[in-house]
Amino acid sequence: MNSVAKVLSQTDRKFFLKSAPASDTEVENLSKNSPVELPNEYFDLLRFSDGFESELALPPLRLCLYEVAYVGELLHDRPFEEIHDRFFIFGGNGGLETIAFDLGNGAPFPVVMIDLIGGEDTSIEIASDFNSFVAAIGIEYRENNEAANLNKTEDV
Repeated sequence: MNSVAKVLSQTDRKFFLKSAPASDTEVENLSKNSPVELPNEYFDLLRFSDGFESELALPPLRLCLYEVAYVGELLHDRPFEEIHDRFFIFGGNGGLETIAFDLGNGAPFPVVMIDLIGGEDTSIEIASDFNSFVAAIGIEYRENNEAANLNKTEDV
């Protein structure tokens, strides 16, 4: 079991509408089509589940992880041209916020939330790297003790 699956399989993680894992072929194709080398943990997340909804202990408080096929469509169609130059979109919150890697300063890529209508200037860093982001998946945000909840995942 990879480290992402180990963390996300903890009993305190809350998921809604979890999908079957993405196939190795789907993950490899997405990796080949990516404009940059993304963290292996992102692909491990897709191998855990090819899309899901969950609590998120970071703004925007909910994660809707996009399926491999949809991320591939975004890479190919580039519906938000100016956004796709700097960001690799992989999820949202089910509302107005999009969740993406910020490719602007190189690896490790921080995870940001962006209002696609407002454009790239609306991006806000929510995690300094993908491991920190994974640590927040499936955990309910709590104003005073979110850091205590995230410390349970040191082995990501």
